[in-house]
Amino acid sequence: MSQSSSNENNSNSNKQPNTSSEQTGGSNELVQGLSNTAETIGASLQAMQTVLVGNMQQAAQMTLSMNKMMEELVKRSVQVSVFAHKRSNISGYQINLRIAISNRSPIPLQNAHVRLWFCPRQILDKYHIRMRVVNKKDNVVMLFKQSIGDLPDKCDGMSFTQTEREICVDSGSTTETELELEIDRLQQLNGRIALEFISPGTGQQLSVSHRFGIHLLQLADCFFARNQSTLEDAELSVVSDTLPVNVDIARMRSIFGVPPADGIDIGCLLVVRTHEFLLALRVVTVLPNARTAICEWLATTPTVHSDTQDLIQHLVEELSTHDNILDCSSSSSSSSSS
Repeated sequence: MSQSSSNENNSNSNKQPNTSSEQTGGSNELVQGLSNTAETIGASLQAMQTVLVGNMQQAAQMTLSMNKMMEELVKRSVQVSVFAHKRSNISGYQINLRIAISNRSPIPLQNAHVRLWFCPRQILDKYHIRMRVVNKKDNVVMLFKQSIGDLPDKCDGMSFTQTEREICVDSGSTTETELELEIDRLQQLNGRIALEFISPGTGQQLSVSHRFGIHLLQLADCFFARNQSTLEDAELSVVSDTLPVNVDIARMRSIFGVPPADGIDIGCLLVVRTHEFLLALRVVTVLPNARTAICEWLATTPTVHSDTQDLIQHLVEELSTHDNILDCSSSSSSSSSS
């Protein structure tokens, strides 16, 4: 009897499950599941991060592009002009320059200042340029001082930088000031003016520049004379080795101030006078179309020397160009740079 019970107990003990191995297997599955979940979450976060970084880069690039477009719009909406006003009955070579800055953009230009450069068109000896403010307009005064070592294109010229205070050009407004330019010798000058201001988007400095020219006919006293007897006994003689000059009559009237009531007749004079010399174009023939006059060069006897030929050549070039001599801004086109 006891032996039978013992056998049954042994049989029951053999039928008990192996809970230890089952628990180990369950733990491995749980760890594997958590690991897979972590990998999935990590991959999702990495994908989200990649998308987020890409969106941020795209937004930054879009912002940069919009700032560039805005800067280009502002620069194209800003116009810098220089106009010349001849001064008569003076000694030396002086001319008034009117600077006009127009802002057609919807954004005001803050902390703006002006810079000027002058370079001679021919290589000459040392010369000097002096500038001063003639008057003020729109309650704006631009004072300039000469700058050292700040010349473009390696030109042997002079540069001036605005001092005292910066200016503000409101949206849709024009700011003007007038300067008196005095040069100690007669010469043609290439000029450049730049308006520098801060970008409202990036904070970087922007620049809008404009090239212009100062001509001999702007510095000299040019006037019309009916005949040689009106020149106060000036002894004029024909300059040898010079070719006849064809001059447009409308241009002649504009530059030399020919009255509308006066006709351009044979023998009348177009005089170019400074404190150093006197030259004149004498009308020889008026073409049948009444639009062009053929002229010859006259000069006072002391003026006739080797330099006269070069001077006449430059004057002929200025008379032949289509630019308006009385307007510096027509000498060249505007340009913008950053």
